[in-house]
Amino acid sequence: MRTMTMDMNIILVALLLSVVSYSSTVCVFPESVQIPRTWYHRYIPVAYSNPDGSSISQRAGLEIRFTSTKMEAIFTLNNRRWPFNSSDFDSYVRTCVEVVSESNATYVDGQSYIISEKIENEPLRYRCMQLVNRTNFVFQVKLSAATTERPDTGATLCGSISLDPWPIVRYTYDHESITAACPADGGYPFSLSDQTLYTETGAAAAEIRAKRCQNLALDLECLPGENVRIDFKDGFCEPYGVVADSLKSYLQLQCIATWKESHYTFRLLSRYSDFYTLRFSTVHDDSFKAFLFKGAIIDATLNLNLANSISRNLYVELSVKRKRQYDLCENDQADCENPSCLRDLYNHFANRCLKTCNLCNATYNALTVPCDFESDLQGTWKNAQNEVLRINGSFAKIPGYGQFQCIDVKRVQQLEGTVVLATFDNGCRPRFKCLSLIRERYTLKWRMGKGFEPWPGYGPTLPDHVTVCHADARLQWSEWRSLSAVDVLPVPGSASRHVGFLKTFMLALLYAFCLSCLIDKV
Repeated sequence: MRTMTMDMNIILVALLLSVVSYSSTVCVFPESVQIPRTWYHRYIPVAYSNPDGSSISQRAGLEIRFTSTKMEAIFTLNNRRWPFNSSDFDSYVRTCVEVVSESNATYVDGQSYIISEKIENEPLRYRCMQLVNRTNFVFQVKLSAATTERPDTGATLCGSISLDPWPIVRYTYDHESITAACPADGGYPFSLSDQTLYTETGAAAAEIRAKRCQNLALDLECLPGENVRIDFKDGFCEPYGVVADSLKSYLQLQCIATWKESHYTFRLLSRYSDFYTLRFSTVHDDSFKAFLFKGAIIDATLNLNLANSISRNLYVELSVKRKRQYDLCENDQADCENPSCLRDLYNHFANRCLKTCNLCNATYNALTVPCDFESDLQGTWKNAQNEVLRINGSFAKIPGYGQFQCIDVKRVQQLEGTVVLATFDNGCRPRFKCLSLIRERYTLKWRMGKGFEPWPGYGPTLPDHVTVCHADARLQWSEWRSLSAVDVLPVPGSASRHVGFLKTFMLALLYAFCLSCLIDKV
């Protein structure tokens, strides 16, 4: 009986070991990709023209969803309207078959898998697939050629794999943090190449562009929280297929990943499910070429062979030049020789021709009339890291942000914040920001709106409290930060309150002492 019990125990242990061994080799995809939302692959979210002159204006590509064992891609546009190689956009289901051990791989990054791939009306095929993690919003895949025979070992297929130049991406929500933020790089004026296709066409539009589209702006994280803004400044300057954020004709984008490949630096940019890629040489002078791709695509070829094989309209060429702007009294566009200098609803030129219109000189600028910060805010403050914030007259110097000048504008009572002006030495445009400062006795709290109004403003209107501290800006503030007083004026009225309290306290002590004396006598 004892022998039978021992035999049963041995069998149970063997079964348990086999289950553990089997469980450790179950093929599943990383949890980081198994999110309850859509990934996008080969996804072009913008309008463009076909070679035959027809146009497409809806988003298209592959929408991908993962489970623990499956990667399913669904094509989102009728193939007959798609000008690319349709086989690149076939819907498929990839099933995880086997995990292939990689000495330098982690479960999330660099891990290889043998997958089965099923495309409608085609036989089942096998590939080696490797995941290359970029950030928590972006990864790429390396794929082997397909075979109809299941390989005996993973090494058979995984010995020769190539990188798919189309990253797989998902869009961001405002509250989400990015694991690898893009570094600040400053600001660059730019112009568009002669081959650019525009939304507005015709001879009249071309004539207007010659006057208005010479000083466009590329801002790369000029201040914390601003991310990337590509400012076309005017609807006539918008390239065809670029979906601008507003009537002000700019793209406000979040950088979700950046990396270097070949001789180039790539920045993947998103605005919800719209994706763009900015490419420029990693080593460059103050003047260089950059390319804005309409979609998440990593084309590291010298002549953009990959993008051109799809469509010449898949990208926009930018002629970029670093320009450091110190003089706020200068013209901001090409046609200021004979401008209309009336600032009214129908005039778009006075703000951009400040010098010619006599709206500024060495001591005066209609856009930047200074004001002093409130007296109880003046002084020196420091945070827990001993970083110092100084407010002196009309200037506030904020650690990590720079120096800002208070600008005198008509305040709207319902709006929070003070309009301030920031200038830079890294090529970024001067800009109007919304700064909120609150003093609570010997503590100062501050925060800054993430949006901005660029100098000298948009269109015919001057920047004011509403345009700078508008609802969108109020909804996108930086976090509140607190500082302690170092050398500041007392809060008005606080001294008298303290004296009154001290008098009351002393009288109470005197009354208690006298009462004690009377009790002793009794």
